[in-house]
Amino acid sequence: MRTESGISVRAQRRGWTVLGGVVALAVLLSSIRGGPLSPRPWEKDLGNPDAAGTPAQFRPDRGIEPMTVTLRQMDACALLARAMGDAVGPVRGDLVATAPHTCATSAGRIWTEVSVGALITDGEKWRARPVVAGGVRAYLQAEDPDGRYMPAGCDAFVPVTFRMGLRLVVSSPPGSDPCSTVTRLVEKAVPHLRDGSDLTIRIGSRAPLGAGDACMLLAAVVPEAPTRWPGTEPRMGHRTSTVDGCTALVAPEHEIALAAEYDDLPGGAGVHASDSGCIVTVPLPQPDEHSDPGVEVTGRSQITLTDTAPDCATARRAGDRLPSALSTVPNPDPAARPVRLFAPDEPDVDPVGACADAPVPECRIPRQVTLPGQPRNILAASHANTAYTCALAQHAVHRWFGPQMQPAIYGDFCHFVDASHEVDVMVSATDRYRLGPDSEPAPRPTGRSGPIDGHEVHYTESGISGYGQDHEWTVAAGTGPTGSGVITVDVILNPARGVDPGLGSHPPVNRSVLPRGEQVVTDILREHFAE
Repeated sequence: MRTESGISVRAQRRGWTVLGGVVALAVLLSSIRGGPLSPRPWEKDLGNPDAAGTPAQFRPDRGIEPMTVTLRQMDACALLARAMGDAVGPVRGDLVATAPHTCATSAGRIWTEVSVGALITDGEKWRARPVVAGGVRAYLQAEDPDGRYMPAGCDAFVPVTFRMGLRLVVSSPPGSDPCSTVTRLVEKAVPHLRDGSDLTIRIGSRAPLGAGDACMLLAAVVPEAPTRWPGTEPRMGHRTSTVDGCTALVAPEHEIALAAEYDDLPGGAGVHASDSGCIVTVPLPQPDEHSDPGVEVTGRSQITLTDTAPDCATARRAGDRLPSALSTVPNPDPAARPVRLFAPDEPDVDPVGACADAPVPECRIPRQVTLPGQPRNILAASHANTAYTCALAQHAVHRWFGPQMQPAIYGDFCHFVDASHEVDVMVSATDRYRLGPDSEPAPRPTGRSGPIDGHEVHYTESGISGYGQDHEWTVAAGTGPTGSGVITVDVILNPARGVDPGLGSHPPVNRSVLPRGEQVVTDILREHFAE
């Protein structure tokens, strides 16, 4: 809930005047009289986040273990060759394996890559554009689609769990449409994924983990670290597949990561210092050719162990144990293992309801409350319990931004969000401050200036050159220069999902909706604070 220290910082930035002295004096007088004043009904909610709303509900993910067993037996080069052949024509040149479960190739001027067991973070999924391709759920993220700073590119992520799946990447010349190309690749890959019989890694192929995975191997070489999670942090611009990489917590502040790669790291085999600790590189005895003559490899097959401890003792011991552990990795199961994909209407995120679209931690769904009758009580209730803030603003937000905007609480603020993620209307209200002088007045999107129905208003803009934009109206709840209580309405604009124009520029946002922010302010004042 609201903390006085946190609010005071925000108040100072906006030029608010704190009314805390009045509250302190009232408490002091009540103590002198022998007992506290009778609390108003909502005052018991102060400092109690459960009074404002229920914590976000989370649906269970699919089992990661069975999905990992399926993905780790998949040949990424076989998948790419079949999808490319069906979507854009025969592969011209070799398939290039960059890791046991990552493969790249080209067809004309179109370069593609597929990673099996790729990871997508919650933030990446929130920014990406959901689409239906081949009858399944996928996510698209464009990278410099006009090719101004680099070749035009587009990533497609096909989930098999909430955060794990397959990533297909297309890079093509400026003026092309890489997102259409990668969508066709997904459409052509889906039948092969659902069948699975033509994608199994061949026994004896260049697969250092066999039909195993990095977490299975890391458990064998670092048994003292029971906490493990798939994938590794990005290194040199590259994030490993969740099948080919794994990270373990050895002790607080001590992690070790294992990655199976086809690469020749600078310095070769041995122990090398890094910014965060050390790296142990262990070359593997497999030959430098893939068993499939149509597949080239980018370097020697090797295992890297990245240790955050400077002495590197854990990684050294793990490296010594690798030969024995590698001798026990399982061979591929010849039985076909079809991949279970998400249907278009099947949920593939943890949070349920509005919290799935609210980019905030510790999200809560507001409880249903009835607003008090008096303006000063509305402000006091909103200060104590953000559910009242949601009730205060909901009618106005729905009128001007649409009924699809659903409320979600984070701290002192009620966010109204929808699945587009392009607009977040954020509202706060309190009786503890009054509006001070506006030292840096800015022109409002409506072109108007001065008070709104007699209420003083400050307008600010921030993040105009960044990824998103924050347009904020801070309004005195009372009229005149001494009106106490403050209401804020922030309209946060984000680019359309899946848009990333590349380096050196910023994606467009829909500024045409900004006048609606002032209409929300006006409606709130007229409905609840008219004098």
